[in-house]
Amino acid sequence: MAAAVHAAISGHVLTTTVHANDVALTMQRIVSLCPPGERENLVSAVAQSLRLVINQRLAFSTDGKRTALREFLVFDKNLRTRLLEMDPRSWPSLTRKAVEEHGQPFQLAIKNALKEGRISDRTALEELRGIE
Repeated sequence: MAAAVHAAISGHVLTTTVHANDVALTMQRIVSLCPPGERENLVSAVAQSLRLVINQRLAFSTDGKRTALREFLVFDKNLRTRLLEMDPRSWPSLTRKAVEEHGQPFQLAIKNALKEGRISDRTALEELRGIE
């Protein structure tokens, strides 16, 4: 995590993966991956450099393949400032609320995939149960 943060704050475009169930848990995982001795500086750098977090699940699609269901949150200047001003242990609750208000929660991604005919009613119900 330290190497990723250093690359991001030095102006490099960085994409990386973290295994987590949703955006809020991704934020918790990012903080937990910062070494304790460097955590304060690294989480500050994370808060300044974050631009977008996407969580993706692959659901069975109506064509027998898989289709992506994505929860995401864009981190604008206001949200980054709020992260800087708060204890990183509170980041998951802040981002969970921000996803609902300004991002795309998994519930909406499932609804859209169902409306577009990419998933069946059964798959939608299974996916909704998986996020509760």
